[in-house]
Amino acid sequence: MKKKFIILYYSKEGNTYQLAKRFWDIFREFIPNKYDIEMMKIQEMDIESLRSSIGIIVGSPDYFNYVAGQIKIFFDEILEYKKDFKNMPAIGFITHGGGGEAVRSLQTLLEHLKFTLIKPIISVKEDKITSKIESQIQKSLMKMLKFAEDADD
Repeated sequence: MKKKFIILYYSKEGNTYQLAKRFWDIFREFIPNKYDIEMMKIQEMDIESLRSSIGIIVGSPDYFNYVAGQIKIFFDEILEYKKDFKNMPAIGFITHGGGGEAVRSLQTLLEHLKFTLIKPIISVKEDKITSKIESQIQKSLMKMLKFAEDADD
């Protein structure tokens, strides 16, 4: 069975979905055969799927300088299992209409749950996924893959 990474997102207007899809597309370009990547809405996620993954990529829109309520609820629900996520690599991303301050709340949530955060959290205004953003995504995903490879050794 292949080890898997999960892209977990909440998207109301579609911008966060577009960025999640771009992560998935870029990752698929260079992911080794022994790994798989799965993309799912926050409403589809369960604790066992998360436990069986080797890395997580979490995306949310910025609502009033905070992550979407659905993302926060998910983190609340997995809080009691935080020991299971110690040192699991995590990438965060935010879409926003001009603020982007939810980066801080996403970082706090991931770090509080003991994930190993791969920085920086990627912040995109609306659906403006530029080549610079794509380069950031690729660098973050390469760091995540290196983390997985090192864990395999």
